[in-house]
This record gives sequence, C-alpha cells and structure tokens, in this order.
Amino acid sequence: MGVGQSKRNYVYSKKKGWKGVVTEAAYAALKDANMEAKEIDGGIANYHGENWMGYGGIGPTMSDELGICPVAFTPIVAQCTGGGVTAMHGWTSVASGLRKRVLCIAFDSEDCISNLDNYNISDDTDWDYMTGLGHMDVMWLREQAYYRKYGYGLEVAAKWVQQCLWYANRNPRAARYGSPIPPTEQMLQTIIPGNKSPTLFAQADRWAPAQGAAAFILVPAEEAQRYTKTPVYLDGVEYGAYPTLFSKDVHYPKPQLEKSDVTELPNARWAAEKAYRMAGIKPEEISLAGVYANTLSGILLLEALGIAPIGKAGQFVLDGETEVDGKCPTCTDGGTVGFSITSGAEVGDMIVEATHQLRGEVDLPSRQVKDPQVAVCGGYQAVGSGCTVTVLTNRKERRGQG
Repeated sequence: MGVGQSKRNYVYSKKKGWKGVVTEAAYAALKDANMEAKEIDGGIANYHGENWMGYGGIGPTMSDELGICPVAFTPIVAQCTGGGVTAMHGWTSVASGLRKRVLCIAFDSEDCISNLDNYNISDDTDWDYMTGLGHMDVMWLREQAYYRKYGYGLEVAAKWVQQCLWYANRNPRAARYGSPIPPTEQMLQTIIPGNKSPTLFAQADRWAPAQGAAAFILVPAEEAQRYTKTPVYLDGVEYGAYPTLFSKDVHYPKPQLEKSDVTELPNARWAAEKAYRMAGIKPEEISLAGVYANTLSGILLLEALGIAPIGKAGQFVLDGETEVDGKCPTCTDGGTVGFSITSGAEVGDMIVEATHQLRGEVDLPSRQVKDPQVAVCGGYQAVGSGCTVTVLTNRKERRGQG
C-alpha cells in the first residue's frame, strides 16, 4: 500500500545513523499509504550488518523508534537479498491472517567494520575466506568463466554499467542522479587490479553510498481500495538456496543443481519457476525487472529469471533490450550501480521502484516504462548462494495465490 526510502547520501546517512534512515523510510511508506503508525500490527526487518552494527536485539528498538510499541518486529539477516526474504515473510504473515497491516523494512548499517570485511563474511568463512578467496575474487571468477564460455568481451559489462547510470541520471532519488555517463572507451580502461572487468564493483561504494533503508507496507488484497486507487499486488515470492562454499558449486548432487556450473544461478531459476507459478505468470509477460546489478550477477539473473536464454543475456544487454523501450527494462532506478549499493535494502529498493513503475508515477517521464503490468525483482545473496524472486502486478483481476 505504501513505499518509502531514505535519502542516499553518505554524509547524510552517517549523520542520521541506522535508526534515522529506518525511521525516514518507514514514515515515508506510511505517508504513501495514507496510514498512521498506530494501524501497523506487525513488522519484519532485514539488515545487512552482522558485524557492522554492534547492536543486538534490534526488534524492540525498531518498534520503539517507530512509535508502534508493543507491536513486534521480527529481525532477519539475509545480506543483499534480505528485502526479498522480508517480502516473503511479510506475505506469509498477511496471507495466514496473523497480521493485517505489516511494515516491511530492509536496511544497511556500516557502523563497525570495513566494507571489505563485510563483503568477505558473505562467503564461506570456514573455507573459501580462510584460503584467501575473498568475496570479490569469487564474483570475478564467475564473471570470467561466463565471458569465456559464451565468447563475450568487456563491452557487455561496460554497456550494462552505462545503462544503469542512464537510469540513475534520470532518477532524482538516486545517489548518481545527474552524474555524467562515462563513454565506452573510458569504461573499458577502468580495470580493477587482478580483474579484467569495468563493472566497478570495488568503486561502487564511492559511486553510490551504502547506508540506507527501504520500506513497504502489506495488507490483505480485500483492503486495498481502503488505502489507494492504484494498489500493487505481491503475487509471487520464493527464496532459493545454494552452497555458499564456491568450490562446491559444481559438485552438488541435487537434481536442480547438478547440471549447472558457475556461470548459472540454478537456485534463482528454481525460485523464479515457483514464484511465477504462484503468481500465474510467464516470463514473457514481465514488463520490467530489478536485479542485483554489480558485476555479472545482473546478467546471470536475467537468464535465471527466464527473461533471456542461458548464455544470451550478454547479447540481450548489448542489443538494448534492458533499455526503457526494450523488451524488458531493467534496474530502472539505476540499480546497485547508480541508485545505491545499500546491501540489506537492495531488493527493498527494487520493490519500491517496481511499485512506482506499476503505478505509473515515476519521477521523470523519460524513465517511465510504457504500460507496465508485471514486475519481477531478483535478489542475489553472497556469491549467489541465496536468491529471491518477487513478482508484483497491478492487475485488477489477479491470478495465483498472491
């Protein structure tokens, strides 16, 4: 019924702290829903900050900060895909009848440890990390394997980043709003040491500050018209797991995984199939998508979501199919490259953007997708070990169980 985000600015967010950005996003969502805080009867919050916050028991603290005590907040830690896990548990709370108005919050905090340490604990810290294989190393290995297997060059990554920045350039809410888009020649020269890729993963925090929050409110479908004339329905959601130990990716004897290699995300494909079945949609019906955009993960998610065939998403991007007038506009808010790499909030940000798009209320017309009906958000956790798929629609005659 309502969506909200905190402002993405490094100095601003550090001054506000995690409590401040959470409150800002939550009250923006309440205002958007024409709802008062006292109407909320349940909350779910994801955060990426296992070692960052230095703060335990955030549930009661969030309830107090938002002024809704004694309503309980359930905390979740699911890294970059936490917003999708939050959506899944929020849907379950409402669909079960346990709650009527659930406030879902996804946020990031960067108060304690370095960015690099936070990235690295996203891997299997007993094995990969201890042998010197860090988070970004794993991402780059997967990227290079994909390029070699399907014959792509660096132009795919350059085009991908440029497209994300094109959207962010036209999004007043994005950290990179109004920023120039580097030409291809410059992009191809931006090589991270040890990695032949211009995807700028290591520079993402400088480009799009990390700390921030996204919020959305879920109510039963039959109550939708009470709050808005343009409801958006959460019609499908699923969460697929996969080994965090990267060296195990190609040696996992499960039917859904055994035929895949490191250039695919079979857990995301499995989650997409279940979420689409739940929503009663097919991939060709998708109007727009949000995916984790840094490095090659966005390309892999386009394939896992069925938007592009396996091995063809690179060409899909090069052909302009992720542009606003393409087959499937993707990361239309700028994504993690241009909007903000706010780890715990990333899928929450996708849900906020999809809601604005489905309502037809995007800030600038040049970024508005034409007549959108179905949006899909693909979350990517750790090294792809957890992927969520969330289906949102604006159909009056809804399908599935959403």
